[in-house]
Amino acid sequence: MAGLANIQISKRTLLHCNGVCFFIAIIVCCSSFFSTSEVSAQSISGSWSSEPTSGFTARNAFACIALDGKIFTFGGYTGKTYIGQVETYDTKTQSWTTLSTTGLFSPRKGSCVANVGGKFHVICGYDSSGALNTFDVFDPATSSWSTPLTKGNLTKRWRAAAVVVNNKIYVIGGYNTDIGYLSTVEVYDPSDSSWSTPVMTGAMSARSDLTAGVVGGKIYVFGGQGATKDIPSPQVFDPATNTWTTPTTSGTFTPRQGLTSVVVDDKIFVIGGYDGISYLNTVEVFDPSANLWITPHITGSMTGRAGIASATVDGRIYVLGGKDANQIVNLNEVFTILPGGVHNESEPKEMNVFPNPLSAKVTIHKPQSFKSLIVQNIGGIEVMRFELGSEEKTVLDLSSLPNGMYQLIFQKDRGVTYAKIIKQ
Repeated sequence: MAGLANIQISKRTLLHCNGVCFFIAIIVCCSSFFSTSEVSAQSISGSWSSEPTSGFTARNAFACIALDGKIFTFGGYTGKTYIGQVETYDTKTQSWTTLSTTGLFSPRKGSCVANVGGKFHVICGYDSSGALNTFDVFDPATSSWSTPLTKGNLTKRWRAAAVVVNNKIYVIGGYNTDIGYLSTVEVYDPSDSSWSTPVMTGAMSARSDLTAGVVGGKIYVFGGQGATKDIPSPQVFDPATNTWTTPTTSGTFTPRQGLTSVVVDDKIFVIGGYDGISYLNTVEVFDPSANLWITPHITGSMTGRAGIASATVDGRIYVLGGKDANQIVNLNEVFTILPGGVHNESEPKEMNVFPNPLSAKVTIHKPQSFKSLIVQNIGGIEVMRFELGSEEKTVLDLSSLPNGMYQLIFQKDRGVTYAKIIKQ
């Protein structure tokens, strides 16, 4: 190789879907030198607005789910009483209705809900008798409740999370008065009406008041309250192998409990909650494909609160109810992802990393907005981390690393920039 090989970073390819842009692979070209094109920061833009609340009972610690443009709410606590009626919001007419139902659903708070086959399975909760292991099914086609006979064990708990993978319901975490915070995963298989507890490799940090979402067949768990403050987010459960892992992530997640989340275009929007001091209006977006946290550009503001529930209809995220700093509320606030909401922010200055390949030290020319650098091996494991000063030129010693390919993740004021290097 003649002279110093160098790497220049340029724009990523974009994929457009439903008015939202997503970045895909870094393009790598190899000749007498190794290079990539420049990758600008990924970001998301959105705006908050409010919609009608007349007919919606103020509550926190409840569950909701959307189907055919309507949002169904289950349970909750008003501050004085537990809620048993089903209230629905029609997003097209922007109106609330209290359904006339048949069958029995006992008033409670802290339940979770999952949709299997167009029927809503409302699981566990808490009432004046304590934690529950109730399992009730609501059929929205007939507005009727039923309680199926099941086999196996469902642990009494409340403030758990429930998700569906391959037509099975996974109930995760929660709180049991006798046991405390749970790391339990219990699985309901509707094909034989059975509950089972998988034998797992690894473990989730025991917690309640958590939230979870499914992307690519894996379950991502965020936030919550536990016996310790150090609760990793996300932790990932793979139902195919019954394995828990804790990925190394880039970007910022604010630890909190009583939060909510929805999945939009394979990204998980994590919203609101309580951090032990304040009720939050925080929106942070996790991209599982890059193990990356994104802080959106937002117009308007959500009311900071916890004990909330959320659902998504046509790409709009409805955040309902909860408790703010003063009271339990019946708010109906909507986060709309703006057209072209996931986009690239251009860097004002070129960045260079050289030599590449390298043997020991690497020189980086960078804009001042670059704050820190994470070095990951080819398996995505963090092997080094550096804080970057305001100087445009930085020399780093990578001599301790084994030979091979590495990804550089530069964290900026907003978003990240990627590059790849080879050590030989």
